[in-house]
Amino acid sequence: FLGRYGSRDQRDKKVKVVDANVGDVDEKNPSNSSNNDNKTRKQKIAERKVQEKVTKWEKKMKDVQALEERAKKGGKMSKKQEIKLKDAPACRRRLKSWKEKLEKQRRNGAADANAIKPVTMTLGELYDAADDRIGLAKEYLALVRKYPAIMRTVIFHTRRICKSELAQYQLIAS
Repeated sequence: FLGRYGSRDQRDKKVKVVDANVGDVDEKNPSNSSNNDNKTRKQKIAERKVQEKVTKWEKKMKDVQALEERAKKGGKMSKKQEIKLKDAPACRRRLKSWKEKLEKQRRNGAADANAIKPVTMTLGELYDAADDRIGLAKEYLALVRKYPAIMRTVIFHTRRICKSELAQYQLIAS
């Protein structure tokens, strides 16, 4: 994995690390690095769904406003249109609540984006961290807690990561 970013000989090369993702750093413009997308896919999907609801309720409000203008002018309305006019306050409340929810999601997304600060470090430091097999196994187990996997697979991977350490202390059969 790290070999893509440079060999061990290039220990002074700087890379940007964000939430266990590695990307090259553009020294002139750090925002152009390969990991500048701060919103997660789930956040984008949730925001899009709420935006669809807002659009839906805005359309309904537009229809209600047209009916209110028609009523002011004394135009005739069907029973359905009269019902829509009676439901106008509820429609306004729903539109307002969806807009507030959308704004809250956007604020939280911005807060999350600001909370995840990329760290610039040298490739040598990353290689040193990768050489810490126990630390790597702990990081793997933390990811398994976040993204569950089959126990048999977890055991296999953990033993594979820590193979040299387990063999050193005779805790694994060669």
